[in-house]
Amino acid sequence: MKHETLFSNLGECFSPAENISEHGDKDVWRVIPYRTGDIRGTLLSSLREGTPRDVVFNPHLTGWYRIYVCLPAFSGQVLKLKLSGDAGFFRLSPLRQGRAMAFEESFWRFAKMDGQSVVLSKSNQSGKPSAALLAWLRFVEMTDDEVAELTSERARRDNRRLYVTDDIHNHLCEGDPSVPGFWDTVLLPYEDSDAEWLSLEQVDLFTSGHVPGDDLAAHAFERSCDRCLQTHRRLFDSSAVLADLVRRGHARGLKMSLSLRMGAWGIGFPYDQCYFDYDFFTAHPEWRCVMRDGVPAPAFSYAFPEVQDLIVGKLRDLALSGCDAVTLIAHRGVPYVLFEEPVRARFRALYGEDPVDLPLDDPRLNALHCDIMAEFFRKVRKAIDEAVPDRRVEIHLRTLYSVYDTKYVGLDARSLAAEGLIDALICYPRRYRELLGSGCLRPDGRIDMDGYRKFVYAPDTSTFMLYDGGGKEFDPFPDSRGVPQGPTSLAERIGEWMAIERDTGAKVYIDIMPRIVPPDELRAQALAHYDAGATRLALWDCCIRVNVAGMWSVGRRLGHEEWLRRDGKAEWRVFRVHELARRDISRYDPFWGG
Repeated sequence: MKHETLFSNLGECFSPAENISEHGDKDVWRVIPYRTGDIRGTLLSSLREGTPRDVVFNPHLTGWYRIYVCLPAFSGQVLKLKLSGDAGFFRLSPLRQGRAMAFEESFWRFAKMDGQSVVLSKSNQSGKPSAALLAWLRFVEMTDDEVAELTSERARRDNRRLYVTDDIHNHLCEGDPSVPGFWDTVLLPYEDSDAEWLSLEQVDLFTSGHVPGDDLAAHAFERSCDRCLQTHRRLFDSSAVLADLVRRGHARGLKMSLSLRMGAWGIGFPYDQCYFDYDFFTAHPEWRCVMRDGVPAPAFSYAFPEVQDLIVGKLRDLALSGCDAVTLIAHRGVPYVLFEEPVRARFRALYGEDPVDLPLDDPRLNALHCDIMAEFFRKVRKAIDEAVPDRRVEIHLRTLYSVYDTKYVGLDARSLAAEGLIDALICYPRRYRELLGSGCLRPDGRIDMDGYRKFVYAPDTSTFMLYDGGGKEFDPFPDSRGVPQGPTSLAERIGEWMAIERDTGAKVYIDIMPRIVPPDELRAQALAHYDAGATRLALWDCCIRVNVAGMWSVGRRLGHEEWLRRDGKAEWRVFRVHELARRDISRYDPFWGG
């Protein structure tokens, strides 16, 4: 018979005693009494400005257990928890963000507990200081059959159908990478998950700008995490860290990709103030995209060989890390090519006319944009093959919402896959469009430049719009000729992508958004995608998702389609809090004096 143990009086469980108090000193964990239903206990709390020392709890258990954590639904909480045998900490947050009117119990992990203790910490917290609260720990003993099933599951590969992406920027904002175990925190959440690929987004093209005199202390940053990132990225060699993370990921059975934003040349005010800008971009305004009226756009153009060579070199260096693939992120940072002189010269040579008054969806102009981008991908393939001749490093492309939307920005996914230039497509629900007002188009379908300029500078007008699905499908958009473009349903959209997989062999992964949803909704979204024809799923910014314990109890198993259909229940329970901090809150909420 299974043995289950609930530890709810955490003020008595953890030690040393001098690190725990009933008073609100910054350097200790505060003991808070509570009652929820039949469970009474004391939780440990450290509010946002708290800097308590680590505390440890030895439950004196042997054998294998499923471990559950209970987190008060407190705003901005990030709990750092690990077992004594772990190299790094897990970061755990509740799904609900409130004032602890409810507790959330979620599955945390499987573990063999022989000689192991639980460590609770707020150390190595900078950039994003947060509260940390833990209400109870529940250990459920595993049977021999369950342990055997877990061992079998860890060896399986057929359910590993998730393409997860972590943003290194986010990790550098969370803590100090010079502290031992910091980088293990990146990989720990993907143990016992269905992650097939882990793609790590490196930040080199996002952070090379320097503050005046390189004096970080004297510079006014927009956010504390900005200062944190600028400080921490200087503490390590990026190439060495990425190679180490690749090795660690391989040891955990993950395929490892290193990713790069194709348009990561900078960012808008106020974040551009000595932060995020790329020195090479600042130094070479002559290589930028040019809008149809001759005004430079704030983006490099891939029509210039120098820009192509820059990115090819970055991707070649990533490939030398030992990774299995490099991923080009195309759903962030358009445009990639517009009306630069090399584009206009090639168009004039082909058609004897200037393209500046053609809509971006003009078939001839779009074909030329796609040709230019295909030339870039050929350079990438050649450079990586020459740099790593003993094995194939795959090239992956994070695309836009649909096949049409991706081609719209110059990336013909079908042609690139058919030529063997990309091995996987990861499809993100985002669209971009050049908007043209009624006075912009002439009867012949070309741009009236005077009307275009008036439209561009009219109040509340933008001629290039971003649309983010947020988990919902888009209706087709009319093109410049008034013809609706884009799929009419999830099934049609996924069907278009899967047709490319069937015809070319490039694997397709479909992103699920938004990032944070209740676990039942996440399950429903996954099943909807499978029902529409998807065979693999993707999770962008998974470094944010894995922290939400209740959601990740389902998210980690999204590759188990049969489990999702049969049961798929989240290991997540919500408990109504009746008493907290010696106040009955079952009926009247003592909030700001009533």
